[in-house]
Amino acid sequence: MRSTSLALTVVAIAACGGKAATTPSTPAPAPAPTAPGTSGFPGLDWGATVPAVQAIYPSATGDEGLSFKTTLGGEPASVSLVFFEGELERIAVEFDRGFDSMGECGKTFATVRAALALGESSEENLAAYWIADSYSAILSCNIADGEAASMSMSYGHPEQ
Repeated sequence: MRSTSLALTVVAIAACGGKAATTPSTPAPAPAPTAPGTSGFPGLDWGATVPAVQAIYPSATGDEGLSFKTTLGGEPASVSLVFFEGELERIAVEFDRGFDSMGECGKTFATVRAALALGESSEENLAAYWIADSYSAILSCNIADGEAASMSMSYGHPEQ
């Protein structure tokens, strides 16, 4: 009985062009880091190498630096990472959504600021500033074209 079953399996593989039929696999979802690293950005530490960043954010690609899409503070965003001598040095975030006015940006700004969980910050004219032992960060609404606005964030070392 066993040899008959084996023979049928070999015939079935041969009939499929020599390859066993496989079920398409779904890629594993990217990890969802939530705790800020030493950079203040979720999961990223200053000095991280490109492979270390790609282990946390597998979709990060690039030649000179890395970039990827993510959600930050509940909003879709494009992230650009700058490396110096192979180590993570700066992080720039452009939120994907544009706004008709600074007032409209301000509503989302307040929500994102609260969701970032970076602790106490100071604020001036729709710009929030965090200074911690290992990073500084700025979240701001910016005038784009005329009355339109955009929102961005940057992370650097505390002295920057």
